[in-house]
Amino acid sequence: MDSEKEEGPAQEAIRVIAQCLSFPSSDLFFCLPKNYGVPHILLAFYAWVPYVILFGFGIHFLLRRTSLSFFLCGLMAGIGVLNEGILKQLIKQPRPIETCACGYGMPSGHAAVTTGLFVWIALELWLNNWTTKSILGGESSTKLSRMLLLAAFLLPTSYSRVFFYYHTWQQVVVGSLVGVVCATIYFVLLSFVFADYLDAIFLFPPLSWFKIQNHYPKRPQDFYDDHLVKLV
Repeated sequence: MDSEKEEGPAQEAIRVIAQCLSFPSSDLFFCLPKNYGVPHILLAFYAWVPYVILFGFGIHFLLRRTSLSFFLCGLMAGIGVLNEGILKQLIKQPRPIETCACGYGMPSGHAAVTTGLFVWIALELWLNNWTTKSILGGESSTKLSRMLLLAAFLLPTSYSRVFFYYHTWQQVVVGSLVGVVCATIYFVLLSFVFADYLDAIFLFPPLSWFKIQNHYPKRPQDFYDDHLVKLV
């Protein structure tokens, strides 16, 4: 005779089949409910998007040594260090109680990385016109459609973190804001401070060891006239 109590829909959705498997964090594992379906599998893929991008462009950098891969991986690494090594350790807010992940939850690293990548690529695409051919392809008339595809690939990751109880909405929103701020600062530093000196910077060790091919555009003479409001 089965004496087990039947679970309601809410309890069943919360119960997960993945365990921490003695790792310090199960953030790399999918925490699926008992009766999962296509939406769960799709959102589980989105939970892996930052790792897929980092792995893919890391391999691309090792094979091609392009500045695009270098800067993209650099942005992801910078956001990761800031979010995981500093912000989470200072705030120390736990994840939702239903999660199968370990560690602190505020702010969401997945939301910070994917939102940061989207904002940085958007700024490069619309202001520097750099990533049009490098990442997205096409001419100016197709920029919007390419950005919509990029948004569909990156931004649902934030929702997946809430869906699987890895984070609360507040943790995801704060993580997204961290990504926006980091990406904007990154773009400003690259475009307005380092753009004209990257060839020389890449000649210094340890960067010189990688023989990076710099394709980052130098600022045209009319850059400020086209994109910035003159104060005087």
